[in-house]
Amino acid sequence: MTGVSSSNSREPNDLELVQRSRRGDQTAFGDLVRRHQDKVMGVCWRMLRETSAAEDAAQEVFLRAWKAIGKFDGRSAFSTWLYRIAVNFCLTQRGKLARAGRESSLDDMTPGQQHEVVRTAAEPNPRPDVALVRKSEARCVQGHVGHLPDDFRAALILVHYQGLAYEEAARVLGLPPGTVKSRVHRALGRLKESFSRCCREGI
Repeated sequence: MTGVSSSNSREPNDLELVQRSRRGDQTAFGDLVRRHQDKVMGVCWRMLRETSAAEDAAQEVFLRAWKAIGKFDGRSAFSTWLYRIAVNFCLTQRGKLARAGRESSLDDMTPGQQHEVVRTAAEPNPRPDVALVRKSEARCVQGHVGHLPDDFRAALILVHYQGLAYEEAARVLGLPPGTVKSRVHRALGRLKESFSRCCREGI
């Protein structure tokens, strides 16, 4: 009996939950949402930099995922598929927010939000290609990331903030890994220039 109980208590993996979701099991999809909502919200917030817009975007991402769950073929991780939906949707929303003048910056954030940016920036990250931005990020990272071109910004967010390997980020963006590496490298170069100017001007 103990063995049976242990087996039944095993938590289903993403693929099993996806298969159940395809059969219309909303509870299974709810489990997927709870499992991945923080990751999706992280992408949406860093792409849009506006809390209410990010929350709305995250809801829309999961709604789109539910409607398209039958198209998920399992060739990539479910999280990769979700990231792709999130990035594509947020890129569209960024244009709308910019036209409406709703994009925020670090100066517009509440002290609690600024603290979260600083905390995230200060978290240990073993990747050598992002080490150069750690010290300066604490003061002005989010504002400068927000001014990067969309293609650089998306690559940097996935690799640096979400911790994806280049290969997985490449699958999300539909690009060769080398292109993602190049975009991250160029994004970091632009940030380094911005940080240097920020420090010189005492911002």
